[in-house]
Amino acid sequence: QRMEPRVGEGARCGAALLLLLVTNFELFYCLGFRVSHYAAWCGVVVLNAVAAAGFAVAGRRLSSFPWRFLALLSLGTTLLMGPWLFGPGMEREFVIFANGRFVALVLAVAATFAFGRLLVTAGEHTSDGERKLGRFLQWLTALLMFLVLSAEAWLYSKQQAADPQQARFATQMALSVSWSVYAVAMLALGFRFRLRPLRLVALGLFAITVGKLVIVDLAAVEQEQVFRILSFFVAGVLMIGGSFLYHRVEKLMEKQWEE
Repeated sequence: QRMEPRVGEGARCGAALLLLLVTNFELFYCLGFRVSHYAAWCGVVVLNAVAAAGFAVAGRRLSSFPWRFLALLSLGTTLLMGPWLFGPGMEREFVIFANGRFVALVLAVAATFAFGRLLVTAGEHTSDGERKLGRFLQWLTALLMFLVLSAEAWLYSKQQAADPQQARFATQMALSVSWSVYAVAMLALGFRFRLRPLRLVALGLFAITVGKLVIVDLAAVEQEQVFRILSFFVAGVLMIGGSFLYHRVEKLMEKQWEE
């Protein structure tokens, strides 16, 4: 009698896993045969991301490790399938940030963050190892989103420029703009949720972006040496000014948090 609940839970988890496998196969076959392999990969990534979120919620409400393991398995499958969307033969003409690949990958990143957050905040329902995994997944989310934004900007800028030199300059500038926007977003989230490590990572990314802008991006443009020296000077002023402004804002926010 003591084994019956465990056997029943194992049977339900096995049935859910089997249903997910069958649904993956059917979705990939139907979309790949009737639409395109690109649509099939996007659909499979979205399906597994949604399944990971559903399994995670079930594992939280039922206080069940097998359901959380299924969530981790679905999430791992999603992250392994994601890079295939950037492979050869996939969609070449697309609108930046408004295409199936970007939406599917953003859902996968969101599922990763949600699962990590769930493991960290589940309390006594999860073990120390699971909470450490949750913190790792949350930091992994930042890295994954950085890679998705970089790949999206790089591919779009590369396809828009016909001349190789122009394409190189356009892709480098697109990466710099994407990194800057992402650094600002992480900085805002770091202040909003009082996450000092995230704010420091945002500052590091901003410094890397400024250095890349001066050393790599401007190297693709034929300009005078005086302008290059001026660019280095402006970049240094921006970094010093940004660091000073950051510390002022951080002290102000910490004072408000204490109050």
